[in-house]
Amino acid sequence: MVDPQGLDVLGDGTPNILLLVDADLEVTGYPNLSRLLTPVRNPRTRAEERYNDAHGRTRRVIERTFGLLKARFRCLHMTGGSLYYSPKKVCQIIVACCMLHNLALQRQVPFLQEDGPDGGPVAAVEPVDSE
Repeated sequence: MVDPQGLDVLGDGTPNILLLVDADLEVTGYPNLSRLLTPVRNPRTRAEERYNDAHGRTRRVIERTFGLLKARFRCLHMTGGSLYYSPKKVCQIIVACCMLHNLALQRQVPFLQEDGPDGGPVAAVEPVDSE
């Protein structure tokens, strides 16, 4: 089944997506859902170690991306206020910020000095390994 936004929906009505979780479910209080990707607590095999490494690399890319978006768009950073809108509207704002950020990268629009999280320049994003 496909919902109006085009996401495949599982039989229970939830989106067919995977969510990267940065910690152990027991520690964070997240419900134990099959869609949540968490690190393996005590990896015993090389495959589990590789999974944890890939999980960590992916999480760092996501964190850098959040940092860049917050630096360019103050409405996403807590110093710029909060987004007091419905979750659907907040998602639309975030998608619009991502699209504008990509357009700025394509047109080589530089970050302003004051755009960094600490008021300084923003570091360039490193290329992502495609392992």
